Amino acid sequence: MVGPGAASNHPAEAERLLVSNPALPASWEVLAGSSGEQPEKQAIAWEMTVDSADSPRSDQCDPNGLERVRIWNDQGERWREPEVLQFVCTYSSPEEARTSYSSVSAFEAAGENYPNFDGQTPEAGLRPSRWDPRSVKAQDAEVMCAAGSPSGLCSVWMYRGLYDRHIVRLLFRSSSGGIRSDDFLQLVQDVDEKVNEASP
Repeated sequence: MVGPGAASNHPAEAERLLVSNPALPASWEVLAGSSGEQPEKQAIAWEMTVDSADSPRSDQCDPNGLERVRIWNDQGERWREPEVLQFVCTYSSPEEARTSYSSVSAFEAAGENYPNFDGQTPEAGLRPSRWDPRSVKAQDAEVMCAAGSPSGLCSVWMYRGLYDRHIVRLLFRSSSGGIRSDDFLQLVQDVDEKVNEASP
């Protein structure tokens, strides 16, 4: 269960929250060349391509956070679409983690200037209708579609959750297709349960 953390940023604690076998979506929908054609469903052969043990810091945490990252790509080829990324940022105290979580908007947390973050759509319009932050064990959490439609096909999904002195982020990314909200929310639920079980 999630509980009070130690006073120091210890790499082993952050690494425990990296999930080894998440419930990654079995398939995705690839957009056809013509806008009038229906997306084609294709299977995904996920393999881990990046682990924090051999990955440099990617600046997804603020300077006070210790970062760990794990990345999966189709067919085990780095940069091949689609990809799923899990980031864990660990802080020296729950208060410091809360401050970091609250000081960064969901748009900033996504890490890039995605199409849906153009300022024209309110955050509420980017959440899937079935999303309920009470469905996860994080103290605070949000899910958003950064590119595409939260009620249809979304090519970039983001989850961010606050767990005691850790911030966990999940990204599903592609540029030529996407997945539906049910698939991403299933992944979120699985990672949330495993993070909570692994937390000290």
